[in-house]
Amino acid sequence: MFTNKIKWKLWLRWGAILALACLLALADHFSAFSHIKRWTTHATVIGAKSVSRLGGAISSIFDNFSGKAAQETKRLKRELIACKIELEELKYFKDENTRLKAVLDFSSDINNKPVVFANIIRVCEFLTSNNIYIDKGRENGLGEEDVVVGESGVVGMIESVGSQWSKVKKVTNMDFYVSVCFSPSGISAILKGNGNGRLRIYLKENDNATKIPPGQTAVTNGYDKVFPSGILVGQVTDNEQITPSCGNNPMGIVCVISHRITDIKK
Repeated sequence: MFTNKIKWKLWLRWGAILALACLLALADHFSAFSHIKRWTTHATVIGAKSVSRLGGAISSIFDNFSGKAAQETKRLKRELIACKIELEELKYFKDENTRLKAVLDFSSDINNKPVVFANIIRVCEFLTSNNIYIDKGRENGLGEEDVVVGESGVVGMIESVGSQWSKVKKVTNMDFYVSVCFSPSGISAILKGNGNGRLRIYLKENDNATKIPPGQTAVTNGYDKVFPSGILVGQVTDNEQITPSCGNNPMGIVCVISHRITDIKK
């Protein structure tokens, strides 16, 4: 019996030692697990930060590229607009050159007279008074009774002059007169503006009673010593009324033929 007691005591002692060893092993295991967990968490945080930095770097590169691309696009758009403007200017100057050539080709007499080119800046029509204004005047050597011709024919005559502008009475003005020759009949006459957009025959050469048929053209003959010969004035319609070739609202560039210019200011 004594021997059995000793055995039980030994078993209990070894059991306690074994239990303690198990507890120590479990404690070490949980401690290692805790370290692993902390290391994993730390690694996860570091990885997240690295991914975030990488994403930020990629985003920065993309934003930088997008910004440069947008700037390049704006630059190309500005250059395209500048090219379009330059192209329009070249087209305008080409058209202007064509119009100027058309003006000078009306009559060979024009080439023997001093001329000034001007722009029509205003058209005024009031009852029987029809006038236009141009952007050249006394400073350019212009004066009263200078002849104004457009690409389609006679426009009028300067009535008054300012330093940098001139008032022109149109061919349809009631106090406008011009000597013409009708083609193909060859009949000469003096035309007068009637104030309503047309001209009428004021006086025929030698009181010719021959009626001018519709369709004939009136061209300056130079008899009045004011208008050079060979410039189109208009076309005969019904009742010997003449429709002006320049139209009722001439616009654009005109040629002023001056009788007194000796030194045209540029």
